[in-house]
Amino acid sequence: MIGSTIVLQFATWPASVFCYRVWPAVVALCVSVVSFPLMLDRHAGAGDAMVTSLRAVARNSITMAAWGLIVAALLVAGSLPFFLGLAVVIPLLGHATWHLYRKVIEADLNPQPRRQRERRSAADFPAALFPWRRKDGA
Repeated sequence: MIGSTIVLQFATWPASVFCYRVWPAVVALCVSVVSFPLMLDRHAGAGDAMVTSLRAVARNSITMAAWGLIVAALLVAGSLPFFLGLAVVIPLLGHATWHLYRKVIEADLNPQPRRQRERRSAADFPAALFPWRRKDGA
């Protein structure tokens, strides 16, 4: 009886690893692979960026699967020397993700001009969150 329980636990181990570790990582990759560069580059909303990322993964599934394995392998390799390797790996992955984004997403033919914001002092930070409560009474 005990032996069959151990065999059953050993047989279900790969399924539990897939359900609790691999599947959330795949979802996170699919949702965010080009969404962060898209929000930075084109000032897109989070919803539009996630939908665009899912579409990019659907069109380039083999490439994105390889990219996910490369990211996982580099993060594991960077974590081995007491997480010190992440100081090299994370900027490298950020740069490579930018180039992946530029290859996968078409260039914007009609770029929108950026709005100029008024410059504020860092000392006004908490008050800047509430523009209707200014000190000058305006």
